Amino acid sequence: MFRIKFTKTAFKEFTKLPKEYQLQIEEKITLISMWIYLNLDISRLSPQEEKRYRLRIWKYRVIYKKEDEILLITVIKIWSRWDVYK
Repeated sequence: MFRIKFTKTAFKEFTKLPKEYQLQIEEKITLISMWIYLNLDISRLSPQEEKRYRLRIWKYRVIYKKEDEILLITVIKIWSRWDVYK
C-alpha cells in the first residue's frame, strides 16, 4: 500500500473544499494507494511530467505524483477543472 502525502498548497486547497468533495477525494486517493483503479478517471500527464497523473472527481482535478520505488503518492494540486492546468 502506498503512503499518501499532500504538498502544503494541495492540503490548503483540500481544506477549502466542501466536505462532500473532501470525502470523495479522500476515498479515491485511498483506492489508488491500494492499487484499486476500477471506475476511476485517471490519465497520465504529458511525458515531460514524469510519473504525474490527473484524477478527475466531478468538477475538480487532483494532480499527483506516484513514486513506485518508495511507495509514495504525493498530491500536488487540487483545483477546479478550469484552473488546474494554468
